Amino acid sequence: MSLYLAIFGWIFTILAGVIVGLIVYSRWHYGSLERLGIPVVKPYLFFGSNYNEPYVDITKQDIQRQKEYGLVYGVYDGRSPQIYIADPKIIRLISTVDFEHFQNHGWVVGSDSLSILTNILDFLNDEKWKTVRGALTPIFTGGKIKQLSPTIQSFCENYAEDLANQCDLSGGRVNGLVFKEFIAPMIIEVLGKCFCGIDIPNAKDPNSAFIQNMKQPLFHDIPQEDWKTVVAKVFPLLTYILPTFPADGLDFFVDTLCNIIETREKSGEVSIDATHTMVDMMKKVRTDSKYKSLGINRNVVLAQGWEFFAAGYSTIRDIFIFFMYEMAMNEDIQQQIYEEICSNTIEGQKVTLETISRLPYLGACLLETLRLHPSFLRPERICNKDWKGEGLSIRKGTQVIFPIANIHHNPKFYPNPEIFYPNRFMTVGKDETRDPYTFMTFGQGPRNCIGQRFGIEMLKIMLVSFLLRFKILKREDTVCEPKIGGTFILSFEPVLVDIVKR
Repeated sequence: MSLYLAIFGWIFTILAGVIVGLIVYSRWHYGSLERLGIPVVKPYLFFGSNYNEPYVDITKQDIQRQKEYGLVYGVYDGRSPQIYIADPKIIRLISTVDFEHFQNHGWVVGSDSLSILTNILDFLNDEKWKTVRGALTPIFTGGKIKQLSPTIQSFCENYAEDLANQCDLSGGRVNGLVFKEFIAPMIIEVLGKCFCGIDIPNAKDPNSAFIQNMKQPLFHDIPQEDWKTVVAKVFPLLTYILPTFPADGLDFFVDTLCNIIETREKSGEVSIDATHTMVDMMKKVRTDSKYKSLGINRNVVLAQGWEFFAAGYSTIRDIFIFFMYEMAMNEDIQQQIYEEICSNTIEGQKVTLETISRLPYLGACLLETLRLHPSFLRPERICNKDWKGEGLSIRKGTQVIFPIANIHHNPKFYPNPEIFYPNRFMTVGKDETRDPYTFMTFGQGPRNCIGQRFGIEMLKIMLVSFLLRFKILKREDTVCEPKIGGTFILSFEPVLVDIVKR
């Protein structure tokens, strides 16, 4: 009997030790931000300050926290200390002036078994990131975008004509249009052609082979937070066994891109799309000693093609939808844009970069859309060297978060921030100078979005092509509701509008 009691005692002692050890581990960093004088959102037990994120609207929570704690405050994301910063002076220092202290993102992306996904530009660090970004930069020059603009315009006109035909078949209008479904194949065709040199057959057919294979990674939102991700933040090793991004269809895309790159290498063809850059990078993978020392291999090159395609697709799609939503909700602004477009275009002529450069009000409306509906919610950096500035101390290893909603909805930077008011961007550069670090949709500094210029120009061509032909109307059920639990990319429920052919 005493032996059984002894065994039970040993088991109990071991279990108690394990439990206590796990609790101590999970709470190890608690108090570190308070010791630096930073106001902190109180953590709950050992689940951190963000334990409720799967069940709340993140942007509203961030804005409310700023009202309670100020422009700089701390949270414990699981066991990890994070500092939320919405002060443009400090953002400038971290993003640009003292970039060497905050060069990398702090994202944990899970298992390296999906090495295409884990090697996209945003996930690369230090010299490897710098080298790959330098190789990709020529893709996004003004000259390259100008070369690609006729391709973009051609696709946009083609899809606008399809929508006009739909209107003709239903009395001059389409009711309850879900733009997310309509424009998906158009964006896929444009990005496939411009970035990867892919001619996609039957893209308008939802049953086409390419669309079916890409359905999971492109048409499904990034998984929202749930209780598993909350626990994984407490015990980060679990991240490596939890899914992060949907990988179905990735092999199909990579095989397609590989075939194109190999064909271009053998033929020596010089193209205006981004594939030419990837061909050059593939050659360096085999011959360049710097590439070898940094681990820039075949998968790293292919990963950039995937990021251009997938990230470009979701970002451009969502911004276009948000813009059309704002047009439906603000008919007077939509009419003003239409008049500006009409006064700067000639019927029958193609829309060019020169055309859209003469449309300042359209540009202001697009910036206001990006302010109210940024694609990324919380861009971040990781501190790799202790840093001090503006009365703030940040220790090595601490994650810094830029909560975009807090910045873009701050009435000090944007009076009446909840109102769609494009004129706030019409005076910048004339009689008003706005701090650029109060607009964070594409990030700032060397780590800003490499494709932002391409995305803006493509969106303007798309918008002109559609607004010239159609009027966007609000319905009783036209709403733009964010999905609960998203902390990385803004996800939202389908937006319904009516359109009328002009």
